[in-house]
Amino acid sequence: MCGIAGVVELDADGQGDPAALHRMVDAMSTRGPDDHGTLMCSRAALGVRRLSVIDLETGHQPISNEDNTIHVVLNGELYSHHELRSELLAAGHRFRTRSDTEVLVHGYEAWGIEGLLERLNGMFAFALHDERRALIFLARDRLGIKPLVYARSGSRLYFASTIPALLASREVPVAPDPAGIRHYLQRQFVPEPDTVLAGVRKLPSASYLRIAGGQVGEAKRYWSLPDAPQEDRSDHDWRTDLGVLLDDATRINMIADVGVGVFLSGGLDSSIVLGLMTRHCERPVDAFTIGFGEAGFDESRFARMAADRFGATLHHTEFTAHQFGASAMDVIASLSEPVGDAACIPLFELARAARRHVKVVLTGEGADELFSGYGYYRRIATPANRAVTRVKRSIGRAAPCAASGYPYVMSAADTRALTPAWGAPNGTGDRQFLRAERGARNGHDALNDAARVDIAGFLVDDLLAKVDSTTMAHSLEARVPFLDHRVVEMALKMPGRLKRRGGAGKIILRETFGDLLGPQLAGRDKHGFSLPLASWFRGRLRPLIEDSLGDVTATPWLEPQAVRRLLAEHAQGRDHARALWAIFVLTEWHRSLHRPSATQAGATAWR
Repeated sequence: MCGIAGVVELDADGQGDPAALHRMVDAMSTRGPDDHGTLMCSRAALGVRRLSVIDLETGHQPISNEDNTIHVVLNGELYSHHELRSELLAAGHRFRTRSDTEVLVHGYEAWGIEGLLERLNGMFAFALHDERRALIFLARDRLGIKPLVYARSGSRLYFASTIPALLASREVPVAPDPAGIRHYLQRQFVPEPDTVLAGVRKLPSASYLRIAGGQVGEAKRYWSLPDAPQEDRSDHDWRTDLGVLLDDATRINMIADVGVGVFLSGGLDSSIVLGLMTRHCERPVDAFTIGFGEAGFDESRFARMAADRFGATLHHTEFTAHQFGASAMDVIASLSEPVGDAACIPLFELARAARRHVKVVLTGEGADELFSGYGYYRRIATPANRAVTRVKRSIGRAAPCAASGYPYVMSAADTRALTPAWGAPNGTGDRQFLRAERGARNGHDALNDAARVDIAGFLVDDLLAKVDSTTMAHSLEARVPFLDHRVVEMALKMPGRLKRRGGAGKIILRETFGDLLGPQLAGRDKHGFSLPLASWFRGRLRPLIEDSLGDVTATPWLEPQAVRRLLAEHAQGRDHARALWAIFVLTEWHRSLHRPSATQAGATAWR
């Protein structure tokens, strides 16, 4: 796990920008405290900060091929590197290291960029420079687990793992992007490829970017989510194959030369991950959980139950409203871009606690989308659930939810009221996101259609983004076995009737792993990682929110009167907690750009 950065010269006579590269690399110190490296060559300068997890001794990056004509920097882990290394050695390639990163340069030589990407199993974002052919490729894993952002400035293209690192170049023009910010205010995240900054783009998941002859191509997809269920298999075969595949995904996610633990909520997903980990670990697994003092929100007793069942060593962290307020600013400053998900705060503290014991943790992200875990999926019609579906009717019109049923923070009208200075939206960003939603509906199974929508939006740009930012803030690597692309492909070919019956979701997970978990854990209902924000924002945390949002100069493009109305109505009992938190995060993230740091020169353009 690392942070990567680079500068690509689009002008053949360009002189390079080593100072900007070093600033970007230095801005990612928590992503890679163990090592760093840079390489200046024709047309490209590559840099990396490394968190050493595999090949601790010889895995220094950037890594090159035998004749030093192909160079690569990698953020992530390639779980298939052992198999690919064996294939490449048999073909005559010579390796200098035991690192998974080196597979990229030799694999590119052997199979080309698309052939390489098709063979990779892992979470990754990498940059590869082919000096002989004057080609640069930027690539990102299938599910968007690892981030990569880029921007063009003059005759150069800058890229990095995070937006603050990109801004540390002091060369990227910075200005608010109206469409991106309105997306954020409505959804609490910005769907790829947009960001909250004009001109700064995320490389979409499952895509690569080709830069040749000074021309930056369009991002090209190399993998897509399956679009139709496979009905010609028995339920028994589905359960058997899922059990084998998820077990193998968990096994390869544990590959490391350092300690590996698990984030354990006590819910179905993380309990399954812990149970499967114990099959492949000779010592007790370190499990990390967080508890809340508020009645009705603390689920830590179920984490204790799971830990006891599997003989895990449980590390418990207590979380309070005071801790929420004390951590908020540090958490927001750690985000690559605003994510209005309040679970970022306890997750940040959980990562802090875990890093004292291990360098890698496994998590349960992805299971809710793949196996119909969210409560709002109850509204979707399936053969076993005759409720009227709303998933398709919501597309193409203003609605308080996504096409999947994911609840928006506010309506499009509310976002326009908060940002009247920008006038009516041009609709480009909304049309682009709605096209993605329509593309996800080409199958014939409403639950899987909903899953595709949530994977393309909420999962990638909220859940995975917050996990990446909050764990890497503490130099902790998080891995997600449910998002092994083989598991994803199987789940989206699986008929929805196997996932949800009436009001109950994740049926096939409960049936497949019921013996492993026992009836109490296997039978648990879905409980989200929720916080009592509404009461906190009327009580203990009211000064934190009001002091921040009362300063209208902090975000001059937000309408002060609209913000004050939300504050007043919430104080009087109407629940605007999600909206207020989203605005608070956006405001404080904007402020963090102005604090003394390497990004300050670029940030002045926001004023």
